[in-house]
Amino acid sequence: MLDEFSPIVFRQKAATPEYSEIPLGEVAKAVFSSRGIDKLYRHQAEGIALAREGKSIVVVAPTASGKSEIYMNEAIERALRGENTLIIYPTKALARDQMKRFEPLALYGITAEIYDGDTPDSKREKMRKNPPKIMITNFDMLHFILLNSAKFDSFFSKLSLIVVDELHTYSGVFGGHAGNIIWRLKRILAKKHSRKPQFICTSATIANAKSFAQLLFGEDFTEVSGGGAPAGNSSTCS
Repeated sequence: MLDEFSPIVFRQKAATPEYSEIPLGEVAKAVFSSRGIDKLYRHQAEGIALAREGKSIVVVAPTASGKSEIYMNEAIERALRGENTLIIYPTKALARDQMKRFEPLALYGITAEIYDGDTPDSKREKMRKNPPKIMITNFDMLHFILLNSAKFDSFFSKLSLIVVDELHTYSGVFGGHAGNIIWRLKRILAKKHSRKPQFICTSATIANAKSFAQLLFGEDFTEVSGGGAPAGNSSTCS
């Protein structure tokens, strides 16, 4: 059974960049532009379009190909509608590195905070009482959050998007653990808050991304391929 929670990694091939266009909101446009992003790769535009349609998607593209802009745009649009997003990274170090991408959102009234084992108790209490629109955590902390889910009712009652980055890391026993936590979260959201969340997952190149995501989350997924993003030859999965 645990073998099912194992992604198949294949070798990245060199690619020529392919661009596409899709209308962005003023906030996302400004945030992306401040980071030098003035045009989108094909897979970014496709992912944004599918996410807006309410589809759960798994984005498979090489490292540094702009996967995070897809879920950042969706999180921004939902925050502006008053909805919450939960973003799960595999490690605390990665969460803090990626947090830099979200800090500019504060200029537009969109709060993003990290809730994990390194977050001081005083700050955790403040976040439970006044939750951010975007909460960043990991699966180990999410397990403890769900043990005390009543304290997070304010956040869960408006949670509509769950993002899981680095999907390929959730293999074997760790994958089974993550799958059980997602099942518990979905159950709480459905029974207590009448909510069915949408999922966006991202990964480096794995051959069975769609089936792997569907097994892990128990949801239908649409795969978005980053074949139009520039990449050198690589056999890494990061």
